[in-house]
Amino acid sequence: MGNIKTKKTRAGMKRNDVGKQLIEDLAKYKRSSDCKRLVCFVYVPEERITNREGLIRDVEALDDDIEVKVIVSPGD
Repeated sequence: MGNIKTKKTRAGMKRNDVGKQLIEDLAKYKRSSDCKRLVCFVYVPEERITNREGLIRDVEALDDDIEVKVIVSPGD
């Protein structure tokens, strides 16, 4: 079974807030035994994420038990 998680950046968020939130979300989904795939869609209308590639790489590599795909939009 798969799940979709959405995030949107906003004023007042720090650089690493989205990454921390996604890590917390992944831990919650991991506790759910039926979750094998998680797609994370992050909407960044104001360019608040300076290292998109790093965020994607780091979150997608967090866990071997759950397949994680991170999509950041709008893209470059």
